[in-house]
Amino acid sequence: MSASTSASTNPSLPGRSTPGGSPSGPSTDGAVDAQRALAEYLSGLLGRLCALSKAQAGLAFIQPGEQRAGGLAAMHAPDDPRLIEQVRGDAQLLSRLANLAERAAQQAGSGGQTRALSENVLVGAGTMYQAQATHRATAVPLLALGRPEGACVVLSSVNREVVPQADQSMLVAAEGFEGFLWSQRALAEAERTARLRETLEMLDAAQRGATAQTMGSLFCDELRRRFGCTRVTVGLVHGQDIRAVAISGADTIDRRNPAVEALEAVMDECADQDIEVVFPQDDDLAPAERRVVRAHGDLSRSFGPSSIVSLPLRVDGDLVGVAVLERDADDPFPVGSLGLLRLVAEFIGPAVWTRRLADRGIFAVTRDRIIDFGSAIVGPRHTLLKLVGLLALLVFVALAVTPIPNVVSAEAEAKARDQRAITPPYQGYLAWVGVKPGEAVTQGQLLARMDTTEREAQLAQLDAQFASQRTKREAELTRGRMEQAEVLSQSMAEIEAQRALLRYEIERGHIRAPIDGLVSGTDLEPWLDAPIAPDRPLVNIVGTTSVVVMRVPERDIAAARESLTDGDPQAIDGTFAPRARTDERLPLRLLRMNPQAEAVAGGNVYLIEAEIAEATPEWLKPGMTGRARVQSGWTTPLVRLARPIIDRARMAWWW
Repeated sequence: MSASTSASTNPSLPGRSTPGGSPSGPSTDGAVDAQRALAEYLSGLLGRLCALSKAQAGLAFIQPGEQRAGGLAAMHAPDDPRLIEQVRGDAQLLSRLANLAERAAQQAGSGGQTRALSENVLVGAGTMYQAQATHRATAVPLLALGRPEGACVVLSSVNREVVPQADQSMLVAAEGFEGFLWSQRALAEAERTARLRETLEMLDAAQRGATAQTMGSLFCDELRRRFGCTRVTVGLVHGQDIRAVAISGADTIDRRNPAVEALEAVMDECADQDIEVVFPQDDDLAPAERRVVRAHGDLSRSFGPSSIVSLPLRVDGDLVGVAVLERDADDPFPVGSLGLLRLVAEFIGPAVWTRRLADRGIFAVTRDRIIDFGSAIVGPRHTLLKLVGLLALLVFVALAVTPIPNVVSAEAEAKARDQRAITPPYQGYLAWVGVKPGEAVTQGQLLARMDTTEREAQLAQLDAQFASQRTKREAELTRGRMEQAEVLSQSMAEIEAQRALLRYEIERGHIRAPIDGLVSGTDLEPWLDAPIAPDRPLVNIVGTTSVVVMRVPERDIAAARESLTDGDPQAIDGTFAPRARTDERLPLRLLRMNPQAEAVAGGNVYLIEAEIAEATPEWLKPGMTGRARVQSGWTTPLVRLARPIIDRARMAWWW
């Protein structure tokens, strides 16, 4: 508790959680009345405590709560009012008394025995020169439901006779504080119940209205009757303005009537401030509590004088209308009625607005939906969500209209354009090897030689037979024996054929490179003097120029064929990025496509062969894999992203 010098604070038990009840806060006017009642009760309690202890003055300190500020709540001096002034003027003494009260309240609320605490104090302007105390301060705790709510401190002269059992009597008197709090809570609950009953009766009466205008008229009549008003008007939002929909005592509304125009100006003034407006205003209001009342004053002067209260009607925090209540100038609205009027306005707004929405036709509903949607887009609320939505819309539009190349991407592999497999010409033995894998060779270069010793021996034998047959034929010709000479000629032709075959085989035993390229395969030296057969390749000759073979998925083959058949043989159709050198991009020119698909893991692919449009770099070796991209026209990012989904949906739903 702080040593505040305010005359009163807030109520205690009303508005706080209690057993069997829920927290509830009184209205502003109810809180003022409760503060006044609390101050009056504490003042009377201090009078009784002073009488029991024959004290000269008393002070009541209250702890802070949800609906009140802690500090000095009441003071009482039955004998010498100047004593209270001396205490209030001495900040050090006041703080000491507040600390005493706090100790008394804390020791009572900590579960210990409830008792009074006392100590001697100095009171008066000359206390700083006095060595002895002038008064005795006794603190009595104030409890409610076992919780400390504050304490009362009484000041008695140290020379005055001590009253027997005074402390105990003061403790008993202080116990009545809890009963006061409960009575205040009961009064507050009764007030809220009465307000709720009034509101429910009014709502029940207004529900008989079939339309929003009829319901508004019933509300106006009920408010005029229950609050003694001369006129009550209810207006609802129409676009950016507020129009009167019901006036008490009027079946129709002429909007050109000056009174109706003045009422709608009052409604606009209340709606612009979005808070209740009371006219006339008190002159002693704080600047923060003053309202703009120009339109209210014009209405009062032109069609009065009158006392006016305008109340905003809300639905879910949004203003949907205004209710204007008018009374005679000599009969203004009491402060206590404002709380009930606020409660009534909280129910009038949703009821009339809901009925107005129900009265709309299909075209009006469509119009209002469009207006609400437009207001939600350009209005001041939900700025962050609108910015996010605007950004998403801009991204969507950019994806839908920005042209980008339509690229077909596929796995690719570099392969040699020319490749030959070198096999033995016949079964035999390998006699000599002249190259190793990786060596460059030229066309016609001797790579290896077969062992031709047996064929050479056979050729020498056939040469001898051929010479013998030729000698015999010449002898027969000399004798004139033509028939025998012809037989020998046929035999010589047969031997010559065998000799030619052997010479051909001996020549083929010299294995030469059919093309320029590199030697690929295994080393041949281990096969020297070993039997070999034509069914096993000896080496491979790989050409120096390369092509790229793309494996295009069947989903993209139509787009790839457009680039293949575009009719420009010199155009650059795509690029190849090998995994061995990801920073390189080699230009490609498509050559041909294998018309038959090949099955691979995950689907079918078509093989498209492409040549490198520039000189083949030395680092590109056959067998290098990478990613090839082929441009086929233009598209947009949105189409490119949505195409797989659309294709999958078409295959699934056949549309």
